[in-house]
Amino acid sequence: MAGLTLTLGTARSTLANTQLFLQTASNNISNADDTSYARQVVSTTENSSIKIQGCLLGTGASVSSITQVRDEYIEKSLLGATSQQSMYDTIVSQLATVQAYMTDDGSTGLSSALSSFFDAWDALSQSASTSAEQTSVYEYTQNLVDDITSLYDNLSSIAEDLPGEISSDVDSVNSLLSQIAELNKAIVTAEADGSCASALRDTRYEALTELSELLPVSSTEQSNGSLTITLDDDSTTITLVEGYDSGSLSYDSDANVISYTQADGTTVTPVSNSIAGGEIGGLFTTISDVNNYISSLNDFATALITEVNLLQSNSGVFSGSDASDIAMVPDFLDGVDSSTETTIAASIASLQDTDVSIGTTTTTFSDYLSGMQEQIGLDIQNATTKSDFYGTLVISLQEEQQSVSGVSIDDELCDLIKYQQIYQAAAKIITYVQEMLDTVINMAQ
Repeated sequence: MAGLTLTLGTARSTLANTQLFLQTASNNISNADDTSYARQVVSTTENSSIKIQGCLLGTGASVSSITQVRDEYIEKSLLGATSQQSMYDTIVSQLATVQAYMTDDGSTGLSSALSSFFDAWDALSQSASTSAEQTSVYEYTQNLVDDITSLYDNLSSIAEDLPGEISSDVDSVNSLLSQIAELNKAIVTAEADGSCASALRDTRYEALTELSELLPVSSTEQSNGSLTITLDDDSTTITLVEGYDSGSLSYDSDANVISYTQADGTTVTPVSNSIAGGEIGGLFTTISDVNNYISSLNDFATALITEVNLLQSNSGVFSGSDASDIAMVPDFLDGVDSSTETTIAASIASLQDTDVSIGTTTTTFSDYLSGMQEQIGLDIQNATTKSDFYGTLVISLQEEQQSVSGVSIDDELCDLIKYQQIYQAAAKIITYVQEMLDTVINMAQ
């Protein structure tokens, strides 16, 4: 009787275990399309044996844990690649807008306006004091000024809008940091008895992925299950989440600097930021690039004002000091006699092919504009190349991650068949034991 009772208990526990197997497989299948979900597996351990009639009899198995299948190395690599892709995608997207404003193929844009300006002066040098030619000089001078100021205004508008995007991203980062700290607490509490808080861990991983798209953070899991989140800004390591505590970011748009309050409450305020990843890193890079384009445009306008006004010293052709305030001096040809006008016109027209000092370089005005076009083209090409590289890397790492943590419907269906057979076998054992018990009872009557 004791042996039959033991067998009955073993079969009963097998049925209970199999129900957990089936529920876990069902849960995996339900979340098969969720890339943040990590496949769960049921682990069992053999029960202690019992000695009966000098023999050790097995007593089946018990479920020891339900855990997630994750590869920490792959996931860290994926988060890093995601952060880099996000940065370069941001740069490409932002610079595409800049490039649209700076479009210049020689027949349109600033180069065309500059060429028309010099051509008008050349025509005037050959037909001095002709009303039509003077009108053309005034018209094309104003057109050049308008193109310079329009480009300056557009670039400045972009530079002014980008800090607003950083501020919005900083708010999102702070919300995610707080969320991860709260999830740390919930996970540590839920796992205090040795179980695995799988759903909470999936939610935390999703928040960490969103965070990596904004900042190039690093994460380390502690022995109690909590995550420590850090960020390297230049040579300084900032601890943003530690245990149940979270830090925060603060952005000064005027100084264009992010300062940090660490998880322990201490503050770090760098002179300048060096954030090498995430959308925020991409926005900082774009701000730097746009400011460089504005500086180049200012150098161009300053040189144009200086060189042309030196040749028209009577009143000057342009007023202002750079692209921010350049303007045409009204009626700058009034009072200039025909002979002087011819000389001035020829000299200004010759500037088209003359090397002049522009910023830190010596070149022609047209070549300088070509250099500006080349620079933004190179910047976009560089960002696009890196975006493509990290995009390919992200896809590869996602495939690796899914091969480890993702749910395979085929595998789950195979497991379901196996669990069904185990369940049926255990049920048959119970039936057989019941029949044997009935026989024993009848024998005793």
